[in-house]
Amino acid sequence: MILYADVKTQSIQKFLAVTEYRRQKQLAYNQEHNITPRSVSRAVEESLSSHQETSSQADALLRETGWILT
Repeated sequence: MILYADVKTQSIQKFLAVTEYRRQKQLAYNQEHNITPRSVSRAVEESLSSHQETSSQADALLRETGWILT
C-alpha cells in the first residue's frame, strides 16, 4: 500500500496500526493452515467476458421486471 501525506496524523497512525494488526493476523492464519498466498492468474479477456455476460444478464432481468424501460 502506498500512502501519501505531509503529516502523519493520529487518524493515519490508527489506520496503519489496524492494517498491521490485520496483516499479522492473516499471516498467522496462513502459516497455521499451510497457505501460501499467490496472485490470481486469469486472462484479461476472460475477466472482461465474464463482466459483459453478467452485465447483459442483469440488464435483461431489469428489463423483464420493468426497472429499465426500452
